[in-house]
Amino acid sequence: MPRLPLRTLLVLSIALAAAGPIGAADPTSGSPAAESQADEAGLRIAELIEQLGDMDYFVRERAQEELAKAGFEAFDALEAAEFSDDIEIAARAKYLLRRMRVDWAVEGDPAMVRELLTDYEQQSESIRLERIAQLARLPKDAGLTAVCRLVRFERSPLVSKQAALTLIEQPAAVHVDWAARAEIVGQNLRRSVRPAAEWLKTYVAAHQDAAAAVDGWAAHVLKEEEAQALTPEETQPEFVVALLRQQVAALEGLDRREESLAVMRKMLALESGASESLTTLIGWLVDHQAWTVLDELAQRFALQLESDPLLMYALADARQSQGEEELAAATAARAREINPADGETHREIASVLQRRGRFDWAEAEYRHVINQAPRQPDGQRAASSLAEMLHDQLRELEAAQTLEGLAKVMEENVEDGNDRPNVREPASVRSRMHYFFACHHEAAGERAQQIARLEQGLREDPLDADVLIGLHRLPDRTPAQRKRTLDYINAAAASFRKNVEDEGPEDIMAINPYNQLAWLVGNTEGDYYEALDCSKKSLALIDKWLEMIRSNDNGRDLERLERDLVETRPGFLDTLGRCYYAVGDYENAVRVQSQAVALEPHSGQMGRQLKLFQETLATKPSRPSDERAPSAENER
Repeated sequence: MPRLPLRTLLVLSIALAAAGPIGAADPTSGSPAAESQADEAGLRIAELIEQLGDMDYFVRERAQEELAKAGFEAFDALEAAEFSDDIEIAARAKYLLRRMRVDWAVEGDPAMVRELLTDYEQQSESIRLERIAQLARLPKDAGLTAVCRLVRFERSPLVSKQAALTLIEQPAAVHVDWAARAEIVGQNLRRSVRPAAEWLKTYVAAHQDAAAAVDGWAAHVLKEEEAQALTPEETQPEFVVALLRQQVAALEGLDRREESLAVMRKMLALESGASESLTTLIGWLVDHQAWTVLDELAQRFALQLESDPLLMYALADARQSQGEEELAAATAARAREINPADGETHREIASVLQRRGRFDWAEAEYRHVINQAPRQPDGQRAASSLAEMLHDQLRELEAAQTLEGLAKVMEENVEDGNDRPNVREPASVRSRMHYFFACHHEAAGERAQQIARLEQGLREDPLDADVLIGLHRLPDRTPAQRKRTLDYINAAAASFRKNVEDEGPEDIMAINPYNQLAWLVGNTEGDYYEALDCSKKSLALIDKWLEMIRSNDNGRDLERLERDLVETRPGFLDTLGRCYYAVGDYENAVRVQSQAVALEPHSGQMGRQLKLFQETLATKPSRPSDERAPSAENER
């Protein structure tokens, strides 16, 4: 049988032998004794791997047994042995790697890290990547050690690489202790030669030697391009582009502008023209003020731009950043003229623009759809979305007037002889309209009008949580008035519980009532821990159904549902943050709310709630949510 030469295995294992258990730092790293012990361990592991292919069955079995006992000390060498020419060695190496079970959370991990790593191994790839992203976003590099652990030991090479890139591309905090960061990466990845580990080493080293980093990133690019040809299942074209971005950053740090532009043009040459990647590239070029490359992009992909409104808006945004205001406005107008009668597409475009913080263009798109077909479902949905956006911007009167117009059209739709459908119950629209009017009167200091509007909203829809929250927060109410409001709150909560029961606790239709109950109680009175549990359950159901959709062979038929669930998640995290706040766990409130804001950075409501949580955490002690205390009136 052909075999990987023993000498090769000896050298490889000496280089890769792990110094200790997964996740643990090596307390004696760097000492001659430690290096000698590591060398001896590496030699022994190399010998054992060679014996996996021995002609004697019993030798093979003993070697396999000893390697199994070595556990993660043999991980890196076994991973390399998977590609041995000796099929016996490769098969047994794969078997041993499959048997390894990682305890992803280890002693010393912060509580937030342990929570994110719970059941990590059992999650789908998409959920694992989301957990990695959350670890990378934890403040003060609290998740860095765990990310390194995942980079090194994650069985999927794709996820390992994505973990490294998630960390590398995370926006840098204002103050970063690069020395501490380099030490953590060194301790955890020193002996790993996985591509992702090498990327992280270059990433931290770049802050000490930028010139060497330029060469390092160039070498990583070449290796990843080779991987695309040799092991395409272990890479993605996006990885090469991400590494090129790092090369540009290193070159710009050295003020080597012409070289950086050359690398950008290489990125442009690799661009497929897909809407999402092209939009990302346009935004990235704007960040780097690479206007000449942007012009080249606009020329090369002119046909795609002229047929894709979102791409045209991305270009308009770029032109505005370039200082070309008139050209930006004209480009945005051209975007609205692409398939103008397609109300559904333009409504979705408005939603994307809103999430990007381009409220002016989003408003123009929403109003375009409303004006095109005010009584049709697309026009109704556009009016509802526009009103919510205006409310989020505290433009309460405009929000209320928008729903006032919508309510009128919906009432006309149900008149005798009309068969036009309504996408919502008119009563719920009127309730929301009265709530927005109430917010307007509150801002103007008009207390009587505020109360009158809230009462009107309650009559239209006694299950409108925000109306009930508004009534609950009114100051100077009599005991009888407070009791009446609390009775309505309790009745609404009971209705939401029944909705969950009727739909089934694990059904997708239970997601909204779980969240409604959590939001209502978390902002008023009741069992705050029930609210917290319901909020967690709603998010767990979102993850569960996303996983089911993504693993479904007919997943493309469910793309809209998947998109709706993804877009809903930030709002539900916003609810979870409020529930943590209600129980006095201000640390988790800030953590979760920060996640919501990271996903929806332009949401005014989420940003205001985060500010409240941060201010409270700075002035009051935080109580862990697992230390349950009796419910009390929520702080405001």
